[in-house]
Amino acid sequence: MGIRIFSLLTAKFLCFSAPVWVPYHVSDLDKCQHLLLKFQPELQTDHPGFHDEAYRKRRQDIAQLAFDYHQ
Repeated sequence: MGIRIFSLLTAKFLCFSAPVWVPYHVSDLDKCQHLLLKFQPELQTDHPGFHDEAYRKRRQDIAQLAFDYHQ
């Protein structure tokens, strides 16, 4: 028996066979912060910082500081 969740983005039901993990306490967010703060260099080509190397470097440095803070 799985879990069915309706997605507002796709207007379809998503089915999960395994239980979905959700944080119950603010400290549980420490378990997934690496997913939230990961620097993604693949900016959209129309993003204002796409051609700005200094912006991309600052963004990467800030993400690394945030990631290292909880380790």
